[in-house]
Amino acid sequence: MAEDAWMCPVCYRERVDAESRYAVKGCGHQFCVKCLAEHVWRQQTSRRPACPICRQPMLSCGPWQPPEGQAQGGPGAGGGVGAGLLLPLQVGRVRFQVRLDAAGPPSSAPSGALRAFLGRLFGLDLSRLKLVLHGRVVREDAELRAAAQAGAAVALLASRGQPAPRGERLRAWAAALLRRLWAALAAALGRWASSPAGLAVRSLLGPLGGAVRAFVASLHPSFAPPPGPAGGGAGGPAARDPRTQQ
Repeated sequence: MAEDAWMCPVCYRERVDAESRYAVKGCGHQFCVKCLAEHVWRQQTSRRPACPICRQPMLSCGPWQPPEGQAQGGPGAGGGVGAGLLLPLQVGRVRFQVRLDAAGPPSSAPSGALRAFLGRLFGLDLSRLKLVLHGRVVREDAELRAAAQAGAAVALLASRGQPAPRGERLRAWAAALLRRLWAALAAALGRWASSPAGLAVRSLLGPLGGAVRAFVASLHPSFAPPPGPAGGGAGGPAARDPRTQQ
């Protein structure tokens, strides 16, 4: 395979440019920067991070460097591979040297471009991403570039929330909406029942409810309300059983 058609052994994407080729220090296995960053992220909780190919210890990664004596200006080398500002990023036990030139020149890059670039590289939500330098959270691009120039390692602290499936999210949203609507309706009914209009309606419906109960009880004795506590009231079995009246 030609050098300019190098293919990542993980994603099998061909024609990866030299600036996007990263290597594991020690064994020298090469990957595209996106695949290696994903592997480093998944290995951050491991006590012994390993290369995904040879399983040798993986403690340091960085941009691929062409072999000595190879021309760096040709199409295969990707001119200027050795140049650029590298930020030592500590991800778990792995020191990952990130090429900051990929985020664009500092003069044209907007504020927060480096932080956004790191979030895209590792597939992280910016709201859960923290970059810590000497125990202090770093948010400005100028501080990150200063750390890269000084060779100071910046710790990457983040978490990937596992999003729920779309159907579950919709059901949870609908259930929460229904709970809020029911609570609002119950509160409104409670306020209306204690208002003068509600009390007036209740006083009007009281006799109507009694008439409906009396009508239902007259249809069949089994529809009558249960007897009172004494058991011998006007509505008790003694008043309704014709045998007791003989």
